Amino acid sequence: MIELFGESIFFKFSKTKQPLCYNSNKKRLLVKKLFFRLLFLASLTYSQVSLANEPHLKFCVDPDWYPYEKITPQGEYIGIAAELISKIVQKANITYSIVRTQNWEESIEFSKKGFCDALAFLNQTPQREEWLVFSEPYFTDPNVIISREQSDYISDLSTVSNLKIALPKGSSILEKVKKDFPNLYIIEVESEEEAFSFVSKGKADITLRSLTMAIYTIKSKGWFNLKVAGEVPRYVNRLRIGIVKEKSFFQEILNQGILDLKPQLAREIANRYVAIKIQKNLSTKEIILYSLAFLGALILFFGFLLYQRKMNKRLENINERYKSLIEGSREGIVVTQHHKIIFSNPSFSEITGYSFEELKDIPIDKYLYEEDKQRAMQNHEKRVAGLDAESRYPVRFLTKDGKTIWVEVSGTLIHWGNEPATLNFIVDITQRIQSEEKIKFMAHHDALTDLPNRWLMDDRLEQQIASARREKRKFALLFVDLNKFKPINDTFGHETGDFVLKTFALRLSQILRQSDTVSRVGGDEYVIMLPNTQTYKDAQNVREKIINLSQIPFSINEQDIFLTCSVGIALFPDDGESKDALYTAADNSMYKEKKS
Repeated sequence: MIELFGESIFFKFSKTKQPLCYNSNKKRLLVKKLFFRLLFLASLTYSQVSLANEPHLKFCVDPDWYPYEKITPQGEYIGIAAELISKIVQKANITYSIVRTQNWEESIEFSKKGFCDALAFLNQTPQREEWLVFSEPYFTDPNVIISREQSDYISDLSTVSNLKIALPKGSSILEKVKKDFPNLYIIEVESEEEAFSFVSKGKADITLRSLTMAIYTIKSKGWFNLKVAGEVPRYVNRLRIGIVKEKSFFQEILNQGILDLKPQLAREIANRYVAIKIQKNLSTKEIILYSLAFLGALILFFGFLLYQRKMNKRLENINERYKSLIEGSREGIVVTQHHKIIFSNPSFSEITGYSFEELKDIPIDKYLYEEDKQRAMQNHEKRVAGLDAESRYPVRFLTKDGKTIWVEVSGTLIHWGNEPATLNFIVDITQRIQSEEKIKFMAHHDALTDLPNRWLMDDRLEQQIASARREKRKFALLFVDLNKFKPINDTFGHETGDFVLKTFALRLSQILRQSDTVSRVGGDEYVIMLPNTQTYKDAQNVREKIINLSQIPFSINEQDIFLTCSVGIALFPDDGESKDALYTAADNSMYKEKKS
């Protein structure tokens, strides 16, 4: 039911408005795309054309609408919309960035005030058309009826009465239902999650929400007593990109990107986030035939047998659907009770290396990393007691083969066998943690030598200044420059030059104390910080070591290369009390030595 909504793009100057189909001849498609581009550029002002040469869009998004879209604590834009937007802008040959906001309401305000150029994923409404123009729809999602598992299938909401429906206050769907279905008794709640909760606890009979959010919420909250009981064909979400009117010239560019998407792409992306399977119920014709069968006793008997068989099949399908949902999930799913695992799916066994038979005999803290046990157990105990606990947190697991992996744990309180238990979702985030650590290292270190870079040196120098000022002690800063390094690159090539720079960096690291910091801040320039260095004499002793070190030949390809270096010294606080003052003093001292 979820699919890419790629409506036909029409020639604006055609009388017949012939649609451009996905299966059109490639040459014909290219000609049409070029024609649209020429029409678009011809309508732009000079400043707009300049921007179109290097197009860039700043998107505002809903930071907490997973699985549609979300901004992670690390600032990453993820979700179904995030993947589709990436494809669209790539095919449209434009770049984009995400403007971070606290919530959807702030994103709306940012777009109105021009802090961002577009909203990435929303429905088109008359109110929003006051400041936005909209792209073609690129994702459709039907609204479906959610009820408890034992409820009957609902083919048409207008034919039922006395049903209580829970809907979030202020939502667009609330106003539609009030208008279209006066036969329903509406209970207004504060949020989507509360609407699901009301149905799960029997406070309401049904709710009406989007299919994607329904499946995701049922799965993530453990409301497995809920089901999709029908759909409302007129209520379909057609999600688009909303562009502020000042940037309306992006509309055609984005439409071309949407047109180039393959129709099945949205379905493939959505199914990576939620496994969606809808069971169709009896057709109208079948209902009429079964109704007529009740006219006779014999027909009534056989009708009952058919109905019973159908219901048994339906129950089997429901069990199979949820079994497939849980066992096919890429996340590990675990139910724990009395500090033991009483249920786990195959993905959790893949993560830990233990079979379920092995896991059920292991206390849950045994496969937790020692330093993470307290945090994990506290959250488990709070959930069992019905107290607030961390909704999502990282811990380390010890696998069966002795490896340590990072996982992200999220959980909720459920009842299993009339006793409290926790339903937990486990995601292996080892690769993500390693990538984050690598990115952090690369941001703070020189790519060639792996020494701290200027940014990290600045940070450590600021901390050292604050510490020395507080404790009234001195330290030294040395500025090192390799003399006549450029001719080495010119004569022997940059590969040889890189070898010399890395070798010299290694030598510097070997003669310095563990408390010292050596960094590469330029092509052939190094800065060294020496804590607890009280006199110029102490700093000069290190200076002499460095000069002697540079005079050791650099051997490469059976050839020796000889160098010298100049070293400048600045002492805190004698030569300066700020970072910039110390850098300047050390630099001047180095150039003074270089000229002598």
